[in-house]
Amino acid sequence: MDNERKTPTFDQLPQAVGELLDKVDYLISRLDEKEDAQPAFSDRDHDKVMTLDEACQFIGKARSTMYSLTSENRIPYRKCGNRLYFFKNELLEWIKNDGLIDSTRMPTDMSHAAFEAHAMELRNQKKNKPLSIKSGKEVTHGD
Repeated sequence: MDNERKTPTFDQLPQAVGELLDKVDYLISRLDEKEDAQPAFSDRDHDKVMTLDEACQFIGKARSTMYSLTSENRIPYRKCGNRLYFFKNELLEWIKNDGLIDSTRMPTDMSHAAFEAHAMELRNQKKNKPLSIKSGKEVTHGD
């Protein structure tokens, strides 16, 4: 194969553009094949904590449906303050079990630790909030 590139003439431009389009189509098809070959759920995000919106998008449910499912304890979730959180692995298990959860199953230490770490990260991201929210400690007034 000749590594030297030749600049096409004006008359050769349609053929050169056609070849480029063929190559682009080939590259796109190869990328699609690679994307299809990758697992949708990797081990590294096994205990990924998701917000309500992320969980809604992940399982394809509306916010109102998710609130209904959580209020009836029909979906695995955690509540920290007034926010709901979901573990990706638990949602996948819930889907595999046709929407049924094992109410006797307690969160593992690892998932609880991941939840606490994520909650702390969210607390630290708050701007213009009282120190009590950032530290997670309760502040009493009038002491």
